[in-house]
Amino acid sequence: YIISSTVHRDLSKYMVQLMFNVKGRSQVSRKFNDWIEGRNENLKDNASKEQQQFHRRHNFTNMQLMEMIENKHAKIKDYFYKGKLAGQIIQWEEANLVFNIANQFINEHDVTTLTVHDELIVEEKHYPMAKEFMYTSGYSEVCTKYSLMNRIKHM
Repeated sequence: YIISSTVHRDLSKYMVQLMFNVKGRSQVSRKFNDWIEGRNENLKDNASKEQQQFHRRHNFTNMQLMEMIENKHAKIKDYFYKGKLAGQIIQWEEANLVFNIANQFINEHDVTTLTVHDELIVEEKHYPMAKEFMYTSGYSEVCTKYSLMNRIKHM
């Protein structure tokens, strides 16, 4: 999520989440403004005071932030701005992939492994091995067979 030394990770992370789950650049910008300015009805869905301060410190527009993210992640930019269904497909794909990585890690190393969102949880002594495994694994025949990612590009 780091796109610039002057843009805090929280801001770019939230922007990426919107880019995956909201249809269209202008809608993403509007939703980001609602979040950063505290206009969401559910207070938990608004930026913190600290995040608002980070936002005030940089000189980028929302459109510039989106362009920076698109440039940083050019390989996946075709998956941005497709709307809620596309975002749900991506979350489903990620959950399946992480679950399969955990299962493979358990089978290969006999280490108790839990999954939470996009993370593996293991005993601390197994952390370096699990981290390396996450970044060098990822292919799953089952995940590939049932993937819906090819449908997102055409949404």
